[in-house]
Parts: sequence; structure tokens; C-alpha cells
Amino acid sequence: MSNIHGKQDKRPEVSLFGQRFVGPHCIFVNKGDEIWKRNRRAYTKYFGRNYMRQYHDQVKIVASRLVEKVAELAGTGEVVDLSHWIHLASCDIIGLISLDWDIKAVLNEDSTFTKYLDLAMKGVTFAAGRPISRIAPQFRQMRAEVKHAVRELRKHCAEQIKEHIARKIRGEITESCLLDEILAQSSGDQEYQIDEMLAMFLAGQETVANVLSFALCHLMREPTMLDSVERDVQGYMANPSFEKLAGLIQLDNLMKETLRHYGPVPGLRRSV
Repeated sequence: MSNIHGKQDKRPEVSLFGQRFVGPHCIFVNKGDEIWKRNRRAYTKYFGRNYMRQYHDQVKIVASRLVEKVAELAGTGEVVDLSHWIHLASCDIIGLISLDWDIKAVLNEDSTFTKYLDLAMKGVTFAAGRPISRIAPQFRQMRAEVKHAVRELRKHCAEQIKEHIARKIRGEITESCLLDEILAQSSGDQEYQIDEMLAMFLAGQETVANVLSFALCHLMREPTMLDSVERDVQGYMANPSFEKLAGLIQLDNLMKETLRHYGPVPGLRRSV
């Protein structure tokens, strides 16, 4: 396979059981990798305060969907897997904020995109944690399912790119998003565009969802902290705005303590 600079790329991290998943410049980089540096510089503004401010209302919409769904499930008297629903909400938020994509995973639990994403993440876990799964016969069916899931994920992303471009042409979108920057940096290489889109979910969905899930567990074990965070949030909900988020001191403390106890990734390596 080739990248946007015409160089042959055979690094194993770009594929999952032989199926291209994300590009070589998305997750793993070589020391001094200029393409990675260029992309990160271009993307930085899309993770800043000013950019996030314009998507405050969209995040509230996803949060409302999640609260309504959990309230509905609580009324059934059945055990609810909150982590599962938080993962779906995280997927929705990443899609809306970064990619102009309302996946509606919370509203549609059976969304094919999220099911394929779960399968792909399962494949990542096996490929990284159990290398024998890459070749052993007993994992043949799992490999086939994962490869099919990755192919379908890439098709979904290609369709979203086409839809986003069409909406821009029709004048339905006035603000630029991270997807616009990905398209601008890609030199028209759709495989590269899809690599970057999937990297957003690979790097963002699991990490965000896991931190939020652990934060809820932390609250369940600490009733005093639960009361203080609840008062904090109730004060914010009386008149919600992006500017008031900085005043949620107890919630900020909760997230910092959660990150201290339960890091979203096992570790970061500067070099391998």
C-alpha cells in the first residue's frame, strides 16, 4: 500500500490481521516523522477551547439522549450496563465534534457502525495482547469477522466523506470541522482520509468512555464526593453555558482523581 507521498508502506501497524485499519502516521510514528508533525500542528486548533465552544450544544444533545435512555432502562428494573451506553455516547460525541457525523449510537443501539467498531477494537486487543491470534487456526473465524468489520467501517467513513462534501456544496455547513482539515491535508487520497477518521475513534472513543465509566465507579464508592459533584452539576444546569464549565471545580477534581487512579491507557512510550 502507498501513502500520500508515494512511498511504499509495509509497517505492520497499518493493518489488522492483514486488513488496512489506520495509516502509519495515525498512531505509531518514526522519530522525526515530518508528516505526523505537520498533521498534528494542523489539527491542534480542533482540540482547543475556541473550537469546543461551538459544539457545546451538540454535546448537550448527546448527554440528554444518554440521560433519557438510562432513565428509560432504569424504569424496567433490569440491570443496566452503564459502561456500554457511555461507550455509545462517546462515539456520538466524537462523530459530531470531529467529523460532522451524527451516528446516533445512543438512539440506535443496533447501529452497524458501532457494532463493527466494537469488533475492530476486539481485534486490536487480540492482535496486541495475544500475538498468536494472528496466525493460530482456532482464531480463524475471529480474524475473518474482524477483517470484515474493518472493511465495513471504512465503507461507512467513505460514505460520510461523500455526504459531508455534498453538504458543504449545498451550503448546509458554514463552520469548518476536523474532517475539513483532514480532507485538506490528504491531497485527495481517500484511503488516507479514512485512516485519519478511524484514528479519531481508535484513540478517542475507548479512552473517553473508560475514564467516564471509572469516574462513575469512583462516585459510587464515595458518597461524599457524589453529593459535592451533584451540587456542582445542579448549579451548572440551572443556567448551562460553555463559560460556566470552568466553574465545575468538584467535577474537575473528580476527573483528575479518576485519571490518577485509572489511566485510560496502560502507558506511553516515547520510543520502541
